[in-house]
Amino acid sequence: MPDLTFDTSILTNTADLDPVSLDFPGLAPGATGRTLRQVKDDLLGSVLVDLPAGWVSGALVGQSEQQGYVLSGALSDGDTVLSAGTFFFHPAGHPFAWRCAEPVQLILVLIGPQIYQQAGDAAPRADAIVALQPNDVAVTPSVVDGKASGVIRRVLWKDPQTGADTRHLTIPKGVSGLGAEWHPCNEEIYCLTREEVAGDQNGLCPGCFLFNPAFAVHGGKRSENLAETTLLEWHDGFWEIYRYTD
Repeated sequence: MPDLTFDTSILTNTADLDPVSLDFPGLAPGATGRTLRQVKDDLLGSVLVDLPAGWVSGALVGQSEQQGYVLSGALSDGDTVLSAGTFFFHPAGHPFAWRCAEPVQLILVLIGPQIYQQAGDAAPRADAIVALQPNDVAVTPSVVDGKASGVIRRVLWKDPQTGADTRHLTIPKGVSGLGAEWHPCNEEIYCLTREEVAGDQNGLCPGCFLFNPAFAVHGGKRSENLAETTLLEWHDGFWEIYRYTD
């Protein structure tokens, strides 16, 4: 049994976070962000980004990979329009050219230093995901303890080497939580939607961000989900679920 931690998960309402200027080298000014998680060397791991109307990035390539999910507005990447609910993945060196006629909010997940350069004649990477709607992704069965969990899981991206992945989850009303559990990787969760139901005491509301560190026991008592919820969830390594019993 690895060394486990307790009470180390962090739940944040992103509306309470102060936006700061995103001064990434090579990125056009005007973008602001609210830090969801920092990683080693004070680098941003994930950030909630706001782009003002009329913002233009220019044609760029990133030094490291980035993935994102558009929450609101419409973000154009060349001739492709990424509407709300669209996911993308850019490997390092993949060219992109963003612009928005209206304000846009998106989540960015970043691996490595956030440095951008002019794209020049950089060719698109074959492993890039330019625009992906979750509903276009087949459902991956969610089975826990040999039984279907009831969770509708769509894997949007997966790293074949590290096992890191990003998922879109729909948790129907009536699905029971698993109780106390832990994972061997860091788990980040952003609540996209949650139906309003009288008496619902779940603290995970739309716009909330939950961070479960690797080997951190979380989940508490097994309980029934009272309201349909959709989540964006991403992991920095191979995800597996382990039940905790004291």
